[in-house]
Amino acid sequence: MTGRRLGSVLGVAALVVALVASLYGNVRQYRKNLALYRAAMLVRIDPTSEMKFADAAVPARRDDELRIVFFGDSRVARWDPQPELPGATTIWRGVDGDTTAQLALRFERDVLALDPDAVVIQAGVNDLIALGVLDKGRTMAIRRAAERLRAMVLDAAARDIDVVLLSVFPIGEIDVGRLPVWTEETRTARGMVNATFANLDDPRVTYVDVDVSLAPAGTLEPAYAADHVHLTAAGYEIVNREVAAAVARGLLRRRFAD
Repeated sequence: MTGRRLGSVLGVAALVVALVASLYGNVRQYRKNLALYRAAMLVRIDPTSEMKFADAAVPARRDDELRIVFFGDSRVARWDPQPELPGATTIWRGVDGDTTAQLALRFERDVLALDPDAVVIQAGVNDLIALGVLDKGRTMAIRRAAERLRAMVLDAAARDIDVVLLSVFPIGEIDVGRLPVWTEETRTARGMVNATFANLDDPRVTYVDVDVSLAPAGTLEPAYAADHVHLTAAGYEIVNREVAAAVARGLLRRRFAD
């Protein structure tokens, strides 16, 4: 085969490879866009995820058990492994992507109506990561996230439900693909929201600052980061210990109150 002919064959091969790679990339992008479209339409049709929990079984209440609802966004929905809480029945009400506005809309149905003895709340990150795409209203978004969380906490406590409020989980390293919609203001805003709950003066509310364990240097430790906002199993194991201790304190308070 002459050099000219070999060069022609290699050129055609390179073109075929480029076309296949382009087609593969386009198919992947199409699937991603389709998934985003479906997710956006689902939020518009069912903003409180009523369909998600419509057929969810609620275990019968037992007098000798504590009923605990885990309520929040994807960090609750993807909680794995789940904590071992002897003497407790757990009900999970986590929804990927939920903001505090959506959580507030379903709080009555997914927490209060279930008549729990305690609720564990992890929420707020989706309000804060949205700051990167807001042209204005960032200050309002931060304030409203804190206000909605506080309202839910106080509403539950007023109904004699023990509340374990977890600090908004720390944020890890940001991957390159997210940088166009990211702002470092999110990290600052997370600290601002958490600070509003550091001194809640209610015996029924326990605030758990997980930063001490998950992010001693200020950023979510790599061993605990599944991505920039979600935890690995090792991260959840740490949170499980914190939750178990907080639930035990609430149970102890109830026994002394009785």
